[in-house]
Amino acid sequence: MNSRLLLIAGLLACPFTVSQGVADTSVNFSTISHQADFELTQPIISANVLSLPGKELLAFGVDDKRQRWLAIYGLLQMDNIEPQLVLLDKVILSHDLFRYDILDADELKLAATNATELQTLYFLNSQALLQYLPASQTAIDKPKSANQNGRIEEVAAVNSITILPRGDFISRGDFVAHINNDAIADVIISDFRTAHLLLGTQQGEFARQSIPILPIVELTSEGRSTAKHRFIIPILISMAYKILLRSERECWRYFINFLLGFLPPMQNIYR
Repeated sequence: MNSRLLLIAGLLACPFTVSQGVADTSVNFSTISHQADFELTQPIISANVLSLPGKELLAFGVDDKRQRWLAIYGLLQMDNIEPQLVLLDKVILSHDLFRYDILDADELKLAATNATELQTLYFLNSQALLQYLPASQTAIDKPKSANQNGRIEEVAAVNSITILPRGDFISRGDFVAHINNDAIADVIISDFRTAHLLLGTQQGEFARQSIPILPIVELTSEGRSTAKHRFIIPILISMAYKILLRSERECWRYFINFLLGFLPPMQNIYR
């Protein structure tokens, strides 16, 4: 199988007609392929990261010069023309990035065609949390214009269990979560002594909370990993009192959310 080939088999149209109380449905499927200019190294992600109708495809790969890339594709559909898969943005990924993650749309309850609530793609290196900032214009807005305008920008300094300045590869992590039911992505990062919670706000910033919980570190044949475990009641109470910027009701709601079974899965750190 060609690892440079992007392939979509999707439902493009599903009109419904009703006649005499009987629903008649017709479904049209279409297969679209596109030849990428780099080798795909990770599974393609479908996400709503651009202010356009529908979702985009996020592809991660490495070119012949070992340069890492993030490419974002979308469907361009014009009258009387078959839909085409077009490159909307393409961003260089520096070699210090070792993890990426995005909050699943199901957790935010986003509609596939809702372009007002976007998902944010986050990255990690050994010292910072970064995010993808979309291009100002895309191939759908201006098909003949350059579209490599997106960038990766630091949003918060972090302490991480990873100390290497350069990662051998980049893969999807599990550090983006939905903690306090506010429809905003939050971030959980562990170092050797503390679990750090970065709670997303409406202003696009993070409210940082640190909890004195030691990570569980395992060394396996696939590399070193950390696992976060259930927080016991004394730690939860301590954490609730530390949220000084929140109201009493919000503190207890935040406390209860953790108490009712918040258990992030294992997070691979590096190989």
